[in-house]
Amino acid sequence: MSITRKDAGKVVAGKSQIIGGIGAPNGTGVTAIEGMGEVHTTVIDLSSVALTGTDNTIMYFAQKVYDGPAGSILVLGATADLAIVGSNGVATSATGDFGLGSATCDSAGALSGTDQNIIPSTAITLSTFAADITGRNAAAIAPLDGSSTNIDYYLNFIIDAGSFTSTGTITVTGTITIAWINLGDY
Repeated sequence: MSITRKDAGKVVAGKSQIIGGIGAPNGTGVTAIEGMGEVHTTVIDLSSVALTGTDNTIMYFAQKVYDGPAGSILVLGATADLAIVGSNGVATSATGDFGLGSATCDSAGALSGTDQNIIPSTAITLSTFAADITGRNAAAIAPLDGSSTNIDYYLNFIIDAGSFTSTGTITVTGTITIAWINLGDY
């Protein structure tokens, strides 16, 4: 006897609810591989993705890397294994932080709140303009409400004051892995 799995869907009050809905990669040089089942694993592959900084008291960088599916999304955990290279105005031994969040970072001076609610703010130090960095969130976070607007996933960096001379660029290569469950949409 064999078991065949079929993704199912239903229509409730004119809205389609599809079990197993997936998101989509976003950005030049960004791809994603989806694992199917009740628990989804999304592996986002970054290949020389260039982020241009916005110069303020700190320099901040944000790149949307994934458009999540509609629904209430429970992120079970996430990891990042990245190689970054700074150029232009980024100093040789620049310091700062990176995180993965459901919102783009801004000039607030630190990654906080939704800037880093998927992978928390993690310190980085570039050595001769480059660094291999890792970060993780091994605990489930409160469900992200993507019911009316799908959740976007942003890779965020800040470079500390004194670690840059002018607007610079960070080039990122590596993978981000996110384990998540779609709790449904309404």
